[in-house]
Amino acid sequence: MLGGIVVPLPLNDAKNGKEDWRTIVPDKGIELVLRDLRTKLLSFNELEAAEFPALQLPYDLLTPVPPDIGNDRPYAAFKVQFGVIEGGTIITIAISHSVGDGSGTNELTRVLAEETRRSQASSSSAVTSGDLSEAASMVDRSALRNLKSNGPFNIKDHPA
Repeated sequence: MLGGIVVPLPLNDAKNGKEDWRTIVPDKGIELVLRDLRTKLLSFNELEAAEFPALQLPYDLLTPVPPDIGNDRPYAAFKVQFGVIEGGTIITIAISHSVGDGSGTNELTRVLAEETRRSQASSSSAVTSGDLSEAASMVDRSALRNLKSNGPFNIKDHPA
């Protein structure tokens, strides 16, 4: 689902109030956008000292999707941008509301951060490709299948 694209419903399904509905179809996978922003943004230390002001974090440099995506064209369900700045990185996640709302995005971000930390911890010593644990190589998808949250959730509150 995360590697798919969001498209309009097929014409025979897009009726009776569902004309603006979308569905997700398989695509090539999650796109990772890499950008060198060292000459375009302040350094990490400068941003940190200024408490990361929103006006110094422009959408067009940090977000890997255009701001004006409409229902007239397909678009990625999920994209990630890895932006390099002097002294650090800025990782931006762009997720379609068709995939998840704010809580869903927060939970997905938490799982990705946890798996990244787990992967980093397991690679702190010299590792060869044969030594990678399942979590480090992202073969083990159980963390994504067993998402848990302390927030109340009832599927009946979210009808399709």
